[in-house]
Amino acid sequence: MTIITKAKLILTISLIFVLTDTAVNTAQANVIKQAPIIAKLQKLKPPQVLSKETNKWMKRWVGTNLEADGFEFYELSGATSINLKVHKIDPTDLEDGYQAYGTFVTRGGSANFDIELAYYNLAAILGHDDIIRPVVRYSLGAKATAAFKTLLEKDRLTITDINARRLVRIDRILTRIATTPSLLGCLKTKKHDSYAEYKSIADISRAAQGDPIKNNPIIAALQASNPQPVANKKITLQAGYTGDLLQLAREYSIVMTLDVIFQQWDRYNNVNVGLAKDSANVAHFYMTDSGGADMSDYLPSIKRNLSYFNRYDRKTIAKLKQLYLFLNNPAQGFLGYTDAEAFVVDLGLYSEFKPAEYVRMLKRNLQFLLAKVSLTTREYGINAYLP
Repeated sequence: MTIITKAKLILTISLIFVLTDTAVNTAQANVIKQAPIIAKLQKLKPPQVLSKETNKWMKRWVGTNLEADGFEFYELSGATSINLKVHKIDPTDLEDGYQAYGTFVTRGGSANFDIELAYYNLAAILGHDDIIRPVVRYSLGAKATAAFKTLLEKDRLTITDINARRLVRIDRILTRIATTPSLLGCLKTKKHDSYAEYKSIADISRAAQGDPIKNNPIIAALQASNPQPVANKKITLQAGYTGDLLQLAREYSIVMTLDVIFQQWDRYNNVNVGLAKDSANVAHFYMTDSGGADMSDYLPSIKRNLSYFNRYDRKTIAKLKQLYLFLNNPAQGFLGYTDAEAFVVDLGLYSEFKPAEYVRMLKRNLQFLLAKVSLTTREYGINAYLP
């Protein structure tokens, strides 16, 4: 069972998505016209089943223009990253009269919206969009940007420490607003109603960015030298959050695999690891903040993330091998793409480097990962993979 029960009925593309095949400049218009990776997955035969959360939020988002009447921006969110909450007036909502449309994230500090997009889209390709908070590419128009600017300036007046990180990040965003015609970023969904931080997985005292605790039951299950986790064994991660050990281990192995690929450095700093419960009240991993990562030629984060685990999900590694072969020989195709640069742009990697650079770094990171998987398989055989 997944974190959010998978949709039993796959809605038609025309009903949910108004999408095109590739991300072009119009993807950054004020109207959300497309979610290209999701569209590709829906066109597979048979179509890939996406999570209920993905279907719900894409249906809400696609066609949305935050410049339109009815959208309001009256609060910021985030402590380290500073984001803009989006609400739409909804008279049918008897509680507060608004419907949440997510949170706009741009680059002001550690939050890298390219990486947020790439985590989610690659997780969807791997069949596990249910463990990553849904996100879609967006840029703010004039009205929303003006509201964001006003909120930032008001917040700035409340900060007395001139060296405060929040002040620095506010000023970075204000500079971007002043110097760019459109504020690039992404929209993230509101957190799942049952979301809770899972702090006991990390030891933040061990290093600048923290480390996972080796004797945590999930981390222990992902060491090839340890006994394999078994299905139907219940484990309580924290009060109110009980799940299946094997399923939880599989989910977190995939998270750790993505952390390698995207050079995550912030997972265990203050603990960006979350849990949520499905409709049967079963706990699953659910990552809401993966933006503390930067693809670059600084490699310690890759080696560090590789060292944390060596038990993998077999289907995930098989799909990543296909991706690696495609990036090296795009003509063979992958998910309907025959252009590696078009693929990485649609994945979400577009704002900091040229597409060719993203292709190069993604190939390199996958090569590191697959080499470690191969080495582990030679040493531990079938114990390198979850059952």
